[in-house]
Amino acid sequence: PTFVLDTELSKTYVAEDIPNWYTNWTEMHDALLTLGEQTGFLGQVTHVWDVGTTCTDTVGWSLEVDIAYFETEQGALAYFNDTTVNDLWLASGYYSSFETTSDGGILATAKFPYESCGDAPFYAKTLLHGRYMVSAAVIGNPNADPKELSDAVDLMANYLLQKLDQAGLQ
Repeated sequence: PTFVLDTELSKTYVAEDIPNWYTNWTEMHDALLTLGEQTGFLGQVTHVWDVGTTCTDTVGWSLEVDIAYFETEQGALAYFNDTTVNDLWLASGYYSSFETTSDGGILATAKFPYESCGDAPFYAKTLLHGRYMVSAAVIGNPNADPKELSDAVDLMANYLLQKLDQAGLQ
């Protein structure tokens, strides 16, 4: 299958857009709104590619990359270190863990219902780079090797850091 850019999700979001994804989950909406205001969160650029809604044999079914940007490096660090949103995700039952990685990043794991394919594993890696926070996430085939999924998001998140460096963005 071919990965296709999801033009509905792939765009530049302003800070106010992110909490509004959760208008039916008041605690998450309010936590994101407050955290964004406290840390100088300005917005994020998101790109999502997926293979559609069919269950395929490929390891990954969806890839998302995000670059969030803040007024200051201190704001990005404060947002990154705040556990309020992560705690809400853990309490929801969707996410199963948030672990600090050897490179100072955060690896999140979850299982999400994926169309008629059943619960699909989700892995996301987040890293800081000055006033930027980069994330790479993958929704995988339920039969995929967890290490392959973890390695994929690690590789992609570090690729994003490299691109920010090459562009001279801090």
